[in-house]
Amino acid sequence: MDPRYHEEATPQSALLPLAASPIYRHGQSTVARGWEARVSTDPTPWLRAIEPVLKLITWRPNAKPHLVFIEQPGCWWTYLDLPSGGGLQLHLLLQVTNDGIAGLIVSRVQIRRARWGDYVGPIDPWQDCMPFVELAGQRPIPGVDLGPSLPSRNAAVMRIVHHHKAERPKLNEPLEFFLKITDQHRRFHIARLKVPAR
Repeated sequence: MDPRYHEEATPQSALLPLAASPIYRHGQSTVARGWEARVSTDPTPWLRAIEPVLKLITWRPNAKPHLVFIEQPGCWWTYLDLPSGGGLQLHLLLQVTNDGIAGLIVSRVQIRRARWGDYVGPIDPWQDCMPFVELAGQRPIPGVDLGPSLPSRNAAVMRIVHHHKAERPKLNEPLEFFLKITDQHRRFHIARLKVPAR
């Protein structure tokens, strides 16, 4: 007799609940129909495995704050002779646009001269000018490492007044500076500025 039609040939596992069946596995479900067993695989474990790859493929470069600087009329420098040491008095007026999809909090602002020696190595060190920074009418909170904020897809006016320790320039001509902004995630946003003499 064909065992497929013999009543006693029915395996016990087919009569057990699905969770108690010996052929049940995590991520699989069994559907019994007569003597045929059809196994369908749940795609969830596979999606979990390739999730990091999908994130790399769908990564957007503007996911972090992306600042665009535009110099405005009112930027100038002049040299001051002071008893404590001469230096450049900088007045910077910039339009700053956050072109990214994430907001930004300014935690530090630094400036240094840009010279020919930068192609070999930096000549002037970075100098802090955080206490004299104003962004969209906001100023840093004294004693707290937290500065002005700029939401995503927004533009604001940044004003910086800074006494930059440096030697007197030989010529009364525009000077180039690097402006570096550090955000709340310790990421750098650097712009090269050309400031005319007053």
